[in-house]
Amino acid sequence: MTELSERLQAALGTAYRVEKELGGGMSRVFVAEETRLTRRVVIKTPLWRDSTRSRVKRKLTASAVECPALPALQPASP
Repeated sequence: MTELSERLQAALGTAYRVEKELGGGMSRVFVAEETRLTRRVVIKTPLWRDSTRSRVKRKLTASAVECPALPALQPASP
């Protein structure tokens, strides 16, 4: 596992198991398994600098609106 995939796995906890990285340009794409439903999913994560990440987080937190460009993660209910 790469450092990025290890950080992603730590952030996802046990709900998803990161299997492999597919690659990407300005983002990274990973194949993972949703452990509760045992289904394969694709997770795309942007490669942002820390300054960009904090700015986007502030904007999303402040607006708290749904954006069609940012798909919502819909985990299985317990």
